[in-house]
Amino acid sequence: MLVGEGWWDEKKNILCVVACHIIGNTSSLAGTHVGDCSIRLRLRLPSTWSINSTSSIVVQIWSNKSTNDSGYFNMIKFRNEEDGRVGIQATKYEYSLLNRVKMSCPKHKPVKNKGKRYPDAYSSDMRFDMAIRESNKRVAWGYSSPLAVGDEISTFDQNVSSSIVEAPEVVLNSGGLFNISYKILLWYNSTSNDKNSLLNQSSWSVRISAEGIYDSGAGSLCMVGCRDIHLNSLKPTAHSVDCEIVVKFQLPPLDAKSGIFIKGSIESTCKKSDSLYFKPLELSSAAFYTEAAEKAVWRMDMETIMVLISTTLACVFVGLQLYHVKRHPNVLPLLSLVMMTMLTLGYMIPLVLNFEALLAQNPNNKNCVCKCWVA
Repeated sequence: MLVGEGWWDEKKNILCVVACHIIGNTSSLAGTHVGDCSIRLRLRLPSTWSINSTSSIVVQIWSNKSTNDSGYFNMIKFRNEEDGRVGIQATKYEYSLLNRVKMSCPKHKPVKNKGKRYPDAYSSDMRFDMAIRESNKRVAWGYSSPLAVGDEISTFDQNVSSSIVEAPEVVLNSGGLFNISYKILLWYNSTSNDKNSLLNQSSWSVRISAEGIYDSGAGSLCMVGCRDIHLNSLKPTAHSVDCEIVVKFQLPPLDAKSGIFIKGSIESTCKKSDSLYFKPLELSSAAFYTEAAEKAVWRMDMETIMVLISTTLACVFVGLQLYHVKRHPNVLPLLSLVMMTMLTLGYMIPLVLNFEALLAQNPNNKNCVCKCWVA
């Protein structure tokens, strides 16, 4: 058990604490006293994020004793993942690998898309789940979400406006190009014994932070990524991140009528002889954009309105028939046949014209309008 006291630096968002051991019976304060006070603790709330640091809380614990003294231990570092952020949100994101992006990704040329529109960089359409294949075999599933776009930082549950530090020699938001940062999480279906497989890891998941450029005029997204390396050895190492990764996505147009799938890949730029090399992964995701969802809701509303109108008119016509028969009993046989024909046509016309085919873009493609998130 430890007890400590310290101070809070408001400008740097740092809490420094001097901690002491409690000696005695820990179940009761009676007979206990403060012992060694050689432990130091620093809690930091970073105001700036980068590709290697996206934690909202970083904690360091160490001993100020000499290496040979009893009770000495190496510094222990804790950080929270961005999926469960608490505390103060960062206000800046520093791009550091955009120069490598320009070398690893093809140059952006003007595209004659003939009126095709692609998702806006700030829209929720940039977040999607995906299936992962390796050597034409489905091996995992994953989730991708922007971490920072332009002058805004995105969190898992909300967007926080902030200022972004622009990298040198990179034009921001020029000609449909956006600086963008992503978080990518992969979960394995099963592990692999292949040493060149990304699945040959001690963990069942892989977390990749990436940053690059999104071309909103062509729907192409190219980034350089970094992944945490899970080592079986308990000995700490300074090289625990692999940044030799290229991530690419191609988004379909907003008005695409067929083949509405996001295609992508994750590749290692290491040599095959390198221990960090892994086989390329193919990514795919069904793209159901917000705009398409709104159109689908509109179509369903129109179908509901048409059904209500036709059913209401049928009831009105039956009532008019009964009222007319009551006033003119002599036309009952003829009128019944005419009205029966009218009602039959009223119910048959929607089936003959197939209103669903007229309203739906693709009658064979049944989509459910929903919003799903990976927990």
